[in-house]
Parts: sequence; structure tokens; C-alpha cells
Amino acid sequence: MIRNRGCNIIVSQSSLLRWVILLIFVVGYALTFDRFGMLQGRYALYSILSLLACALLLSKLKKFDAEYIAIWLTFVVLVATQYVRFYWLVLDPSFLKNMLTPMGWNALTDVNAQIAGFELLTISFCVICISIFLYIHFWKDALSRADVQDASDEFYRSVAYILLTLSIVLLVFLGYFALKYHIGQMGYVASEPLPYRLAGIIHYGRLVALPGTMLLFIVVAHRAKRQDLVRVGLMLVLIHGAVDVLVRSSRGAILFALISLVFLTAVKGFKLLRFEKITIVVIGIVGLFFIPLTHQYRVFHLSGLDVPASLLALNDMHWNISQIFVDAINFAYFRLPGIEMPIAIIGDGGQPLGDKAFSVLATPNGLADYLTYAVLKFPEGSPQSFAPSFLGWFYLMGGVYAVIMGSVVISVVVTVLWKKLAQLPLFTLPVAQTFFLLLLFAILTEGTLDTLRYQALVMIVSVIGLEMLYRISARLIK
Repeated sequence: MIRNRGCNIIVSQSSLLRWVILLIFVVGYALTFDRFGMLQGRYALYSILSLLACALLLSKLKKFDAEYIAIWLTFVVLVATQYVRFYWLVLDPSFLKNMLTPMGWNALTDVNAQIAGFELLTISFCVICISIFLYIHFWKDALSRADVQDASDEFYRSVAYILLTLSIVLLVFLGYFALKYHIGQMGYVASEPLPYRLAGIIHYGRLVALPGTMLLFIVVAHRAKRQDLVRVGLMLVLIHGAVDVLVRSSRGAILFALISLVFLTAVKGFKLLRFEKITIVVIGIVGLFFIPLTHQYRVFHLSGLDVPASLLALNDMHWNISQIFVDAINFAYFRLPGIEMPIAIIGDGGQPLGDKAFSVLATPNGLADYLTYAVLKFPEGSPQSFAPSFLGWFYLMGGVYAVIMGSVVISVVVTVLWKKLAQLPLFTLPVAQTFFLLLLFAILTEGTLDTLRYQALVMIVSVIGLEMLYRISARLIK
């Protein structure tokens, strides 16, 4: 009876979410259709197509199943960062006024550019929805997970202590060297290059390998039935996020840590109890409030102050709590690139690169620098750098045809590739799946596929390394 009741609750929640998502399209169109004058017919057509594609896919997504996690993530991110952002942009574009040049601002408010951007979004969204629908309807079969040999609680506990020790050592040493040599620090250009690519190893070690080790520690502690160790792991992940704020001046480090934990829970790496749920919500709220403070901390740190002096300078400032809250919400939502980038690209006259794409991708910052300086016309060397978003990246690479191809690829990734990953006989599978979702999230928002390839490679190497570490530990313990 209890199991049936739980299933009914999950089904009712997914049904409610489907209706809310459909309502977003209807309400968004109702609030914005009169802003397009003679272009209302095109806007109505694209809106109907988007609504129908949405309803088509939702007819197959009737529950929050493990096999559909990547699909749900793709679907929700596209709706939140593309459609909701488009309606917001049409109603009140002021949130972007101080981010772009006057030419970029004019592009965002140009009705023709808005319709062209919405057309591009509609094409991509329809391709993704139809492709996933066809996969689920015709080719999907039952998900068969590879069995990983179980072990005793004592064995898992021994492995957990090994991972805990390794996590603490990496946290201290990588954090120290990153702080000493300004590795990965926002807005700072390192003046002392380290030999043997050590700077890159330290940076990606802190960005990927260290969080992966901590996540695996949580998984092992959960299998050892040691909730106290699980809580230690949660604290380590959050401490790493806080250290990242101090070392790299990263405003989203704590929120990124929380997202990692949410994804790990979604793939059943561990189970959140009531205490952990409350803790994560509270820390999430606190993390939001720290975003404006972190921005000011970065300013002090870049001016030459060390970490203690920067923190003291923050304490001496007078802060408006309500303004901090507003700034935090704006950053958490508008920091993620969305529909505004392809609109700005089209409005500024940005053309698909075609044959020139390879030479642009060969530069250190790739398409992001091309977008910032060549398309948006920011002065060379200015500190701004804009990510093109998922749509903007493919459009700049090859126009509408590239957007269609990219949408098909994303559909394959979140269906076929996600399923193949779930079938691998890896003990570290929850960590691998969490990395997959984090990378997918970055692709759908930032869209900087050319630079994300390094992060993807490090994620693969980290999972292989953690799997080897676990297997070696298993042999030594047994």
C-alpha cells in the first residue's frame, strides 16, 4: 500500500509539472503577442508549433524515471532558459541593458531579430521533441542495468575511509597551489606559468577530479549504510564550493556544488533524508545571498588584497539585504545564457562562420572570443567574455542546418548515449552519470562546446581513475 501511494504521488507530481509547462507557452504567448505588430502571424505559427511539440513529448514523459533524467533535464533547461527568457525579454529587456554594447542592446529590442531568434528556437525545440518522441515510441526497450558485485558493509566502510583521506588531501593541496599561483582565478591572468602543464592539472583537478572523489565517497558511505559518513561527504562538497569562492572568486561555486549533489541524488547515488534536504535548501539560500558579496570580494582580491584583507573589506561595507536578494536572483537565473544570445547575434548581423569555423575554434577561447569581440563589438582585451548558448554556438558554426544537426545530436545523447552509459558495469556509475548531467547542463546553457571538450576529457579520465582506485582498494582490502 505504501509503495502504491508513493508511486501515485510521483505520477501526480509529473502530471502537475506537465500542465505547468504547457501553461507557460499559453500564458507567455498571451502576454507578448501584441508586441510584434505585423509579425503576429509568424509569432502565432511558431508558438503553436512549439506548444504542439511540447505536448507531443510530454505525452511520453509520464513519470520521473531514471532512464528519462537526461531528457527531463534537457526539456526543463530549454523551457526555462529559452522560452521563459524570451517572454521576459519581450516584456522587459532591462535586465540585459548594462551587459551589452548599445548596438547589442538595440539588437535585443529589435522585433525582427526577436522573431528570427524565436524561429531558430522553434526549429531546434521541435527537432529535439520529435526526435526524442520517435525514440521512445519506436526504438526504446527496457533499460537493463549491469549488475555490480555487492560487498559487505565493512568493505564499503574501509573504501570510504580511503576516499575520505584522499578527498581531504586533495582539497588542501590543490587549494593551496591554486591560491598561491592564482590558477583559475576569475579576472586574473597568471604571470608565473608552471612547467609540465601543472596549472591545467591543478585547475581541472579542483574542477573535476576532486568533486568526483567526494561524490564517490558519498556513494560508498551510502552503500556502507553510514549516514554519518554521508553527511561528512556532503559537508566536504560544500566546503570545496566555499573554498572555490575564496580561491577562484567564483560566484556560482556553492550553487554548482549543490547542483552536483542534486544530480547524484537523481541517479540514486545516495538518498536524501529530511535533515539533508533541509540543509541543502538552507545552504542554497545562503549561497544565493553570497553571490553579490563574492562579486565585491573579487574586486577587492583583484586590486591586490589577500584573502583575509578582502574579507575584512567586505565586512566594512554597508549592505542592503533586499538589494542583495534581488541581485542574487538575477545572477542565478540570468547568468545562464539563453535566447538573448542568438537574438543579439542575429540582430548584430552575425553570420555563420562556415569554413572559417575551424580557424576560430583553434584560438584559445574559441567561439566565445569571436562572439565577444567580432560579433558583439566589445573592445579587444576587455574583461567581458560571452558564451553563445546552445543555439548561438550552432548557429555561428553553420546556420540553421547546424542548429538542426546539433538538435538531433543532443536528442541522441540524452536517449541512446545516456542509456548506454547506464548499462556500463561500473561501480562509479553514479559519479559518471552525475558528470554526464553536469556536462549536459553546461552544453545546454553556456553552449561553449569547443572549450567544454577539455572538461569532458578530464571527466572521463577521472571516472576511469576512480574506478581503478576502487578496484585496487577492493583487492587490497580483501
